[in-house]
Amino acid sequence: MSTSAESVFTPTENQTAPVADWAQTLAYYVTSDVGKMSDTTATKRASVVLDAMDSSEYAVNDWNEKLGLTAGNPLGTLVLRVLSERASENDLVLEASKALESVFREKLNADGKGLHTYVSNHEHQLPEQLVSALRWIATVRNAVVHGDGSGLKTIHDKAQYAVQAARCWDWLGRVANSNSPVNDDVLSQKRRISLKIEMVNPKIAFIIWLTMIGGALTAILSWSYLFTRDWSNHPNVVDDFWLGVVLFVVPPIIGFFLPKKEREFPLLEIKKRNPGKQNKQTLNS
Repeated sequence: MSTSAESVFTPTENQTAPVADWAQTLAYYVTSDVGKMSDTTATKRASVVLDAMDSSEYAVNDWNEKLGLTAGNPLGTLVLRVLSERASENDLVLEASKALESVFREKLNADGKGLHTYVSNHEHQLPEQLVSALRWIATVRNAVVHGDGSGLKTIHDKAQYAVQAARCWDWLGRVANSNSPVNDDVLSQKRRISLKIEMVNPKIAFIIWLTMIGGALTAILSWSYLFTRDWSNHPNVVDDFWLGVVLFVVPPIIGFFLPKKEREFPLLEIKKRNPGKQNKQTLNS
C-alpha cells in the first residue's frame, strides 16, 4: 500500500519509528515540493538512516530505490550525508562531479579535463535536458571551488543538488550503454556525421603542411626554370630544386614518428525534431 505525500510528512516523532518510514519521509522531502521539514528534523532522520546502513539494518539499495535511482548508484548515500551534515558543500560538489566525470571517462572514453569539457565533447550524444542538468552541476561545482557562491543556501538545496547529480549519473550511464539518447520525449536530438583521423597536434600539422607547400612550390618553379631558361648562369637553381624536394618529403616523414591522437572533424550536423510531446521532461519526472 502506497503512502500519500501528505501523510509521510506527519510521522510519529519517536526513535522507535521504522527506519524505512523515516527514509521515505526524507525521499519525499528531497524529491517533492509537497510539504516541509525543518533542517533539524531532516538532519536527525538522515543520521538515523545512515547509522542503520552502517550497521546493516537498512540497505543502501532500498534507499536508492526510494529516490528512483539504480541499485549501484554511488551518489545515493551522498544525499543522506549532506542532510546529516556529514558532508560539506565542497565534499558534495567534488564527489558529485568526480562520479559523473568517471562515467564519461570509463564508458564514453571522454578526453580532456573537467565536466564542462566532457559535456561539450559529447553533447551530440546526449539529450538536451541531460546536457542542461550536467552544465548546471558543473557550474555550481566551479562556483563552490572558486569561492564565488553556489546558491545552495539550505540543506534542502544541497540535498536536491545531490539528487540531481545522482539522477544524471544513472541517465548518463544508460546513454553510454546504449550509445544513443534514451529519452524519447526530449524536444530535439542532434546527430553528427564526422570524420575521425589520427594526427599530430594541429599546430605541428599546420607547420608541416605549410613547409610541404613551400617545398612543392620551390621545386616546381625551379624545375620550370631549368627547362625554359639558360640555367648555366644560375647554378643555384639546381640547389633550390633539391631544397624544395627535401622540404616536401622530409616533414611528413618526421610527422609519421611524432605522437598522434585521434581527432574528430564534424562534417554535418542534423537536428531532428520530435513530432511527439512538446514538453521537455525534467529530471524529477
